[in-house]
Amino acid sequence: MTTVTVDLADLEKLVFAAAAIKTIESALQQRRNDPFIREHLDFTEAHTRCTQAMREASRRNAGTAVPYDEPLTKEEAKALQYVRDAVTNPDRGKSGPVMFNISVADKAAEGQAMSVYDRLQAKGCLKVGQWSIAIVWPGEDRPNLWPDPERGFGAVLTDRGRKMLTEWESA
Repeated sequence: MTTVTVDLADLEKLVFAAAAIKTIESALQQRRNDPFIREHLDFTEAHTRCTQAMREASRRNAGTAVPYDEPLTKEEAKALQYVRDAVTNPDRGKSGPVMFNISVADKAAEGQAMSVYDRLQAKGCLKVGQWSIAIVWPGEDRPNLWPDPERGFGAVLTDRGRKMLTEWESA
C-alpha cells in the first residue's frame, strides 16, 4: 500500500462530505422503498439557486477590479442590449443553440484592461464560454477539447443581467 500525507483540515472535510453522502444514499434508498416519499426531489435546482446566491453574496464584498454591485455604465447597457437583441432575434436558418458570439478582437479590447464583455461577466450579467473544437477518440468516454481561436466566445444574458438591463432601461 502506498503511503500519502494529507493535511488534517482536508481530511476532515472529506470525512464530513462522506458522512453527508451516506445520508443522501439513505434518503435515496428510502425514496425507492417508501410510496409516501415524493417521487422527484428538487434538490439540484434548489442547490443551483443557493450556490448562485452564495457566489453573488461573496462577490459583493470581494473587492474585485470590477465592483459586483456597481451600476451599469452606458457602454455596458448598450452591450447588454446588443447581446439580448442578438439572442432574442437570431437570424433564421441558424441551427444549434442560440447565443451571442464575441469575437476574439472584441474580447481582447485593445487599449483597455478589460473588455466590456469581461466587465459584464464580472458583474454577473453575462455567462461567457469559449468555443472549442472537439474530437472523440475510439474507446474514450470524453472528447478532447481545444480552443477555437477563430470563433471566439459564446455569451448569454443571466437573470441578473436581464434584471439590471430592465432597471437601467426604465431609469
